[in-house]
Amino acid sequence: MPRSYHVLLFFSLVLMLRCYGTSSDKLWSYCPHDANYTTNSTFQYNLNLLLASLSSSTAATGYSNDTEGRSSDQVHGLALCRGDVSSSVCQTCLDAAVQDIIQSCPNGMTSTTCYDDCLLRYSNRTFFSTADTSFMYAAWNSQNVSDQQQFETTLGNLMDDLTMKASSSPKLFAAGSANVTSFNKLYGLVQCSRDLSADDCYRCLQDMVTFIPKYSSWKQGGKVYVQSCYLRFESYRFYNLSAVEAPPPPSPSSKTPSDTVPNDATGGKSNNAVKTVLLVVIPVAAALSFLLAIFVNCRRRKPARPRRMHLHKRIFDNGDQQEIKSAESLLLDLEVIRSATDNFSDANKLGEGGFGPVYRGTLEDGVQIAVKRLSRTSVQGLVELKNEVVLLAKLQHRNLVRLLGCCLQEEEKLLVYEYLPNTSLDNVLFDPVRRVQLDWARRYKIIEGIGRGLLYLHEDSRLKIVHRDLKASSCAAVLDEYVLT
Repeated sequence: MPRSYHVLLFFSLVLMLRCYGTSSDKLWSYCPHDANYTTNSTFQYNLNLLLASLSSSTAATGYSNDTEGRSSDQVHGLALCRGDVSSSVCQTCLDAAVQDIIQSCPNGMTSTTCYDDCLLRYSNRTFFSTADTSFMYAAWNSQNVSDQQQFETTLGNLMDDLTMKASSSPKLFAAGSANVTSFNKLYGLVQCSRDLSADDCYRCLQDMVTFIPKYSSWKQGGKVYVQSCYLRFESYRFYNLSAVEAPPPPSPSSKTPSDTVPNDATGGKSNNAVKTVLLVVIPVAAALSFLLAIFVNCRRRKPARPRRMHLHKRIFDNGDQQEIKSAESLLLDLEVIRSATDNFSDANKLGEGGFGPVYRGTLEDGVQIAVKRLSRTSVQGLVELKNEVVLLAKLQHRNLVRLLGCCLQEEEKLLVYEYLPNTSLDNVLFDPVRRVQLDWARRYKIIEGIGRGLLYLHEDSRLKIVHRDLKASSCAAVLDEYVLT
């Protein structure tokens, strides 16, 4: 039977399912108009094959991705169902999503549609294993909370906990609850697309969490979606509790006791089979044990790893476990930083402060970085390093310098930031030649940008931070705006 017949049959069944509807509500569609395909083209044929494949292969596990076609007619796609829904609910939702994505984004070469229970996405450009936050959808409960401060604390702790659990789970999904008061609970759910790494999932969800205080005005519930991850919180339980708390299903290869008991009817054949298995298994097990002993012995001889973990424990022992895990996810390899800075060459030295010298560097992918190197004679620097890593890992704003990572290997303590090539404000403001560039329109933009950064620290971030060292040298230029450092 030709393959095109299967595609035609699939879309006929989808059209039939429309008359029965779906219990999953549509939330949003993303249909950029940068490129369109021609009706009855090879790309459309490949898209139909892709949608049929995703719809038929996703329900069993809740996730699937696939690619159809070649060259300019190639199309990539994925389907993701919410981690707490059944396979039947997943299938019903995807049937509706397939129908909707064709109607909502006609002839679009890049499209995404999202329902309460599933998400369907395709593009002519590959997007797998990349966190995409270019499009965001948010919706909020109309009811306000009564105790904003208590609610803020509870929500922040719950989202941090769920973000950590999701990024370390096989399904990149987590749901749970927390007590706001002795009478009221807060329920939350987070999920990432399963093509992401654990670190990318964590950072994607953290980006979503930072949007909550800025846009929700502390409503009783809300949803924040991007194409690679999403979160939701409500004052009522909206997820399937039994699915969240259920243990993972047994592996298909696992055996029950009854499977291993020989049947009397087989007689000598069973005994012969057992002897044959033992003759094969025992030598293999012995060989594996020998190889394992060699591996363990080699691991014990490596001094670098214990030294790194000892330093990590030394710095973060007194911190909260969530803070430790957040900081640990930003650890960078020392050799990468040495290569980027030409082994901390004096030619790459930007300056020196109370923390220690600062170096410019370039990573292998061309990204420029600024590396703060803790002075080995500084005792106070260890405390500063912990504070900067733990705090800046939780702060994301366009008017704040961005922490890219840290390194605690060997005897080095390094903080890695985005590199801002336009130097600091004081180098322009107090230069008799260059300060003529600062007309009043540009100075107004500078004041406005710094104000936005301070407003975020004081009011909009989950952590209330007072910047007590605001001066011209603490403001770095980015285009016509300035960010706080």
